Amino acid sequence: MVAFRNGTEFRTVTLLPGTALPDIIVSDPLVSINSPGTGTIRTDSITLQDGAIDFGLTDLIFGYTTAVQGSAYDQSGGTFGTFGTVTWNTAGNFTLSNGNFFGGQSMDLTNCAIFSISGGAFTPPSGGITINSGTNGAFQQSGGLFAGTSGDVDINGSFTLSGGEFVASAQNTSFGFSFNHTAGIFSHSLGTVVFDSPHPSYSINAPGNEGTEVFNNLTVNLASTNGEFTLSGDYWEVGGTLRIVNGRVNGGGAPGTGRPGAFVPKGDVIVENTADGGNAQVRFGGTANQAFTNNGGPNFTGSWTVDKPSKPSARTATWF
Repeated sequence: MVAFRNGTEFRTVTLLPGTALPDIIVSDPLVSINSPGTGTIRTDSITLQDGAIDFGLTDLIFGYTTAVQGSAYDQSGGTFGTFGTVTWNTAGNFTLSNGNFFGGQSMDLTNCAIFSISGGAFTPPSGGITINSGTNGAFQQSGGLFAGTSGDVDINGSFTLSGGEFVASAQNTSFGFSFNHTAGIFSHSLGTVVFDSPHPSYSINAPGNEGTEVFNNLTVNLASTNGEFTLSGDYWEVGGTLRIVNGRVNGGGAPGTGRPGAFVPKGDVIVENTADGGNAQVRFGGTANQAFTNNGGPNFTGSWTVDKPSKPSARTATWF
């Protein structure tokens, strides 16, 4: 373990590419750690409570000796930055409770067990980030900021947003398991959200009783054969294109509650021939022209409602 604590004057510490350290702890505001040039630094864990770490173009690999249990990266203050790549070869957790984290070029956190943000600001890398493997991992945000990025964001474990703000990618944000939004802000960044879970059956939830979630483009393309997910009686508004590629979508509203579980498209709707139907409802509500295209798959058996500000005609809506 290498620890930097309780200094009385400013210190700059240089870690050369090729360095391998079991644990790095920084809890001193007067310490700045950097790495020159290119190459790789390996460590089992980093604890950043104060001070600054800037690895520059050096790549960072977690998993120096063993599979870490608990937090492999734990930041409660200070600033972390890199322009290189970050690779997660450990079963440990990523925890950010305060401070600023800048993700650099790309991050592969496939093996990360729990990715948690309760405060501070996390800026994903411009080249994209993958979080969790399969459906056993979890993304948990109760505060702070998950900032937007121009790269793809791929979250494979369960997603829970209970506080703070999650800003989706301006390109593609994929959710590979349950989507549970109870509080906080979900911002779509004019990108595309993709539900692509391999799990055979799961649900997604919007905040509030008969809640509403707002996306730009939304694609349902479940990875499992005859997979399905449930809208939990909520409204899922899509400002751009709603595209159903694969999977069954059910509304999930409890009988007698009046909560239907419905897509509310404001743009075009496309059902591909690989779709599997379901009993979700569709409520067209856009102010501009909307087109519905079915390429051979079954339509939802729930009610289809046109509730546009001006009633559609041959000039204002196209049906195929």
